[in-house]
Amino acid sequence: MKDNTVSPTTTPNLESLRLEDSILLPEVPENGIMSKMASNVSFYEGMTEDEEDAIWESRRLGTGHHQRQLSFSLPEDMQAVNRHATDLFKSLAQRVVTTYQSRKDDLQNGQLFIAVAGGPGSGKSTLCEKVAQRVNARLEPGIAVVLPMDGFHYSRESLRKMAETEACVYTYEQLLQRRGAPWTFDHDLCAEKFKQARHHGEGSFPVYSREKSDPVPDGVQLMMTHKIVFLEGNYLLAWDDPNWSSLQGVFDEA
Repeated sequence: MKDNTVSPTTTPNLESLRLEDSILLPEVPENGIMSKMASNVSFYEGMTEDEEDAIWESRRLGTGHHQRQLSFSLPEDMQAVNRHATDLFKSLAQRVVTTYQSRKDDLQNGQLFIAVAGGPGSGKSTLCEKVAQRVNARLEPGIAVVLPMDGFHYSRESLRKMAETEACVYTYEQLLQRRGAPWTFDHDLCAEKFKQARHHGEGSFPVYSREKSDPVPDGVQLMMTHKIVFLEGNYLLAWDDPNWSSLQGVFDEA
């Protein structure tokens, strides 16, 4: 049986390696709405819904200081973005619940697969976490799960091996700086594992460890009891790219 875990000895397929700097995602302007949204979403990382509501009630009344409240006053436009984010979490959760309940009898394995894609730092992970948290509260604990694409980054050792080949024009340090570009992911393994998940309704998936700066195997489990599955990553909807186009049949919603 083929071992599909991410191994630190895995060497990327250099035939599919694209080294042009132009493939890197553009940076979001600091004054752009997406940068505001990303910083806003990051602020809510790890909070419960009750904690978020308590923060906003404290701000509305102008009294008290919630333990998770920001230690400075946000400009009015930033407060509006923050308020919009919490409303967005609730609205998306309700939409997911409604979609699942209306389609569950027709879904493969009774599971709703949802793709969430966007650039690095755009808030994908936190968005999925907050929406899944609310879905679990509305339906039943553990019914929703998040499967991240970040676990399919090539390991540091793989990038080191890549840098040692004649085909690579970058040093190891330069490859690390470009982590997040399409060719720094094991797209074949990612597509294979997500397609297996769609077919079988269960599986074990790697996650990216920020402490190790590397993927670790078996970081998250998909089980048949998970009926709403969020798959999040940079390139899940890059269907014009042949490396990712095979994922089109995996998702029910995006």
